[in-house]
Amino acid sequence: MIAPFSRQIRTANFYALEVASAIGKRARSITVLGKSETPFKIFGPTFGRHIRAFIQDHTRITIRQDSLVRSFEGFDHVEHMVLKDGLCAVAQTVIIANGIHPCTSMLVGSGIQTNTMGYVIVDEQMKTNQSNVYAIGDCTEFPLTLFGGHRISLPHAHAAQFQGKIAALSITNRTNSIEYVPFIWTDLFDRHITFCGDFFTTPMANVETIVKGDIFQNTYCCYILKNDEVIAIIDCSKKAVAVQFIEIFRLKIKVKQEMIESNPNDDWKWLLE
Repeated sequence: MIAPFSRQIRTANFYALEVASAIGKRARSITVLGKSETPFKIFGPTFGRHIRAFIQDHTRITIRQDSLVRSFEGFDHVEHMVLKDGLCAVAQTVIIANGIHPCTSMLVGSGIQTNTMGYVIVDEQMKTNQSNVYAIGDCTEFPLTLFGGHRISLPHAHAAQFQGKIAALSITNRTNSIEYVPFIWTDLFDRHITFCGDFFTTPMANVETIVKGDIFQNTYCCYILKNDEVIAIIDCSKKAVAVQFIEIFRLKIKVKQEMIESNPNDDWKWLLE
């Protein structure tokens, strides 16, 4: 049972905000601390600013960015934290959400290749460097063949499901012709948000964004473009725009800025007909 105490959640990543969303109605106050300028740094500053504004207006949660914890203090239990800038943050509970790390230490000495972070390196067929050994899921680093072959790790169910299918086809000597399109979803504070496309190989500082709708009205859609071409999309609406773009990206259909501006309803089904 969660008592109505003040809580501090350290770091403003996916896990931190999902935890904050889950306990938000049962805690007296919640402060989320993050070291980046905006939450959800990987999805760019535009979406980060918009989701932060929504959370702070729509909930009792405070998000404090550029905040590094210097120490935890208290007697027998945590009572407050001292931040790097000298601020003293009172808290009865502190939740540290620093992300995840692959539990692959068991592979030491096996000959299976991992990267410097411990992720198992696989090819596009989910094969490791050892014969007849395959790996899928959160512990892997795999190539995004649809986006230049850049290697990523993506701890999400959608990626693991796709990888499982690819591994099964590879084990049975069948060819896979479908390329993976990154797709992530989360539920935050009564908002269902979906992310689709290449958020991993292009620095978000080098892209342009087109925002349509309003996250407060649940009509939000953020198009991310590079060289006048959509490379990713963030959808917080009932239009399933990000879902449509899974197939658009897979078919390598180029969506330009002028096409977005001339599509007021953000309905892209006509591209797939």
